[in-house]
Amino acid sequence: MYQVAVPVWNQIGETVPLKTDWAKQMFPLPEDQMEKALALEEKRLMRTEEGVVAAAYLKMMPLLWEREAIAQYKAEHPEWEAALPEVNDVEEAVMLASEDLPLTRAQQGRLRKLLSTLPL
Repeated sequence: MYQVAVPVWNQIGETVPLKTDWAKQMFPLPEDQMEKALALEEKRLMRTEEGVVAAAYLKMMPLLWEREAIAQYKAEHPEWEAALPEVNDVEEAVMLASEDLPLTRAQQGRLRKLLSTLPL
């Protein structure tokens, strides 16, 4: 979620319907609260996952699961096209994450599994 500033996530949450309860809770948060919530989410993930997998998940998960909301937002705000790439499925999310982060095959498999279910 660090690929764009908090106000962008806030605007997405305020202007288009969201699919997941996770995004409905996270997107409207003010910057200080979102940072704390993301830190808690990362800590929760790192109980069972390596740091790089947790980071990849937090980057890709909102792009994947809220792709319709993000697409609607980008239709009105095309300046965010590069920062919020279209992610249509889990395999595409894993591929994009692997371009940004040094993920082993095993880590890619863990990320694939995490991204295959709706966020908590």
